[in-house]
Amino acid sequence: MKILVTEIILSGIVIKKLDAMNVKNNLETFHIKCLGQNKKNISATIEIWTEKIENPEIEDTIDNKTYNFKGIFKIFFIKYSDETGKVDINKSDRLSNAFYGLRKKIEKTGIRMIIKGCNINFYMIPQLQYSTKAVELKLGERFHRENRKFSIFQSEEDISTITTIEEQINFYNKWAQSIKEIPY
Repeated sequence: MKILVTEIILSGIVIKKLDAMNVKNNLETFHIKCLGQNKKNISATIEIWTEKIENPEIEDTIDNKTYNFKGIFKIFFIKYSDETGKVDINKSDRLSNAFYGLRKKIEKTGIRMIIKGCNINFYMIPQLQYSTKAVELKLGERFHRENRKFSIFQSEEDISTITTIEEQINFYNKWAQSIKEIPY
């Protein structure tokens, strides 16, 4: 473990702040259901945590770009593991990007997570990109702060609404176009 020592001087008094680097913080665990190839039910676990990382390199799996940050950043990690032994991890400076990148990796194996976060109508809009929440989007209707927010890991009952990340992003872009002329 790496310790970062920061000295802060307040009114002539030196205060030392110790920050542990590469330590899992804010660990959350979610148990979800998935559909594998041949529509086989799979039980899976999602773990989310943050770590302070020095000069992190982030691979954006959605846009196929790599970003190199300089300095110390709080990075979101998200790990998928299921009963078949499949394990995958993704990370990003935003939880939404970490989640969507993980989905893209998992979808390549033919697995679909049966959760609100994979429903075509739900999206982690920019205001929610650091949380595990999404909102339901309806074409031609603006999002309002009072709209109900859902956990992206909440079970989705209507399997027909589960789509790929590309389809979900396309729907989000279509929704954004549909509200351009609608006043706030």
